[in-house]
Amino acid sequence: QPPIDTKAISGESVLFFCRAEGNPTPRILFRWNDQELVHSRPGLQLKMISPDSLSLRAKLEMEHNGDTVTCFAQNQVGSDGVSAQITVYSANETPPRGFPKVHQDPSATISQVGSSAQLQCDVSADPRPTVSWIKDQFYPVDLSASRFRLVNSGSLVIDTLLETDSGSYECMAQNAVGTVLSNAGHLHVRRIQFPPNINEIPEKVDVAPGQGTNLTCRAGGFPVPMVWWSTLGSPAGPSNVGPVIRAERPLTEPQPHEATLRLTDITESYDYNCIAKNDLGLVRRNVSVVVKVGLDELSSKTQELMYLGRSRSVTLLYEFCTVLRKTVLPCLIFTHPELPAAPTGLDARPIGATYAVLLWHKSTSPSVDSYTLSVEAKDHDLGKLGRRQVANIVQSAGLDHAGSLATSSEYVSYNLSDLTPYTEYVARVHSVSRSSGLSLPSKPVSFRTAEL
Repeated sequence: QPPIDTKAISGESVLFFCRAEGNPTPRILFRWNDQELVHSRPGLQLKMISPDSLSLRAKLEMEHNGDTVTCFAQNQVGSDGVSAQITVYSANETPPRGFPKVHQDPSATISQVGSSAQLQCDVSADPRPTVSWIKDQFYPVDLSASRFRLVNSGSLVIDTLLETDSGSYECMAQNAVGTVLSNAGHLHVRRIQFPPNINEIPEKVDVAPGQGTNLTCRAGGFPVPMVWWSTLGSPAGPSNVGPVIRAERPLTEPQPHEATLRLTDITESYDYNCIAKNDLGLVRRNVSVVVKVGLDELSSKTQELMYLGRSRSVTLLYEFCTVLRKTVLPCLIFTHPELPAAPTGLDARPIGATYAVLLWHKSTSPSVDSYTLSVEAKDHDLGKLGRRQVANIVQSAGLDHAGSLATSSEYVSYNLSDLTPYTEYVARVHSVSRSSGLSLPSKPVSFRTAEL
């Protein structure tokens, strides 16, 4: 790529390029007239743009009219050189007919990584000029690359932007009459990042017994978040020996932007969590899949339930609820008279960086055999114990192997370990009776672990 004859107006800048090939790789340099340019000097700036390419930016004055610039290359085998003639027009005179003219310069542009940007350059000349682009004053833009293309009368379009595309850009129009450089316009390519955000999904989905449903969760954010469904897993180990921890269990593989959970033959209500995560954080949304009794089945079951109410003293409470086809009907809710009372006075103290002792008043129901503790982290980065349950917590005299602490006959406490430092948690506790089942949850307690 040798320099070419250049005609420009006094006071304007032009560029010359020198690229040579050889084996061994040749030494390349510019000569201005007969003087070798070793270093930059006022009005003449040199830049090595690659091991075999050199760029010269020259601000021409009238005394440069008639000068020559030479690209010279030399290695152990030989040497070669190509010269170009310089013509300078006076700035006080009208440029020759057909001299290139820039009607619109590139302007400051802000774009996002991965998108496209167009840098304006509107030029005219006769004969039609060749348009090239210069980045950061010295570097020619490789218009043969697929990401770069010229449109209209010289505008530059850059596709699939990279952060390294940021910089100042000038367009250069050149024909047999002359050469002109536009003013520079700066392109700023930034990586815009957003934490994940789950799009609107229902909090509850009603299904008939034995039917199925698809739960679809979509999330936005940048980088594109991975999305999956999860729920509380099964207890690890026998449920009758010590506390049982229920860790969160993924139900689908993480997928970019969207995940669908397909449920079939649903016979009981259950809660499912949509989770979305990228480098900026993690969010979750809960969806309750509720099995609703159909109209015919509700009618056929009413007499049976009323009989059970008389024979087993089941209390029938009436309230309104929505069933199939959004028809409003009385819904039967059954409350067993021996359902254990929920624990009260749940508190967290003391609290360390990785542990907290949870203390509560024991249930007033004599049939209570144990307690179940539910703990959930509220922070974005949930860690390995983001959500879990501990079952089979019993009163004991002193510290047992499971970590349960007894302070008096009126209280039960549990030492919750393996917590994440400086993280906010919410805890609830249930009473459990073998004969009556699980109580309603206690009032929640929130606490934050200490810093390390």
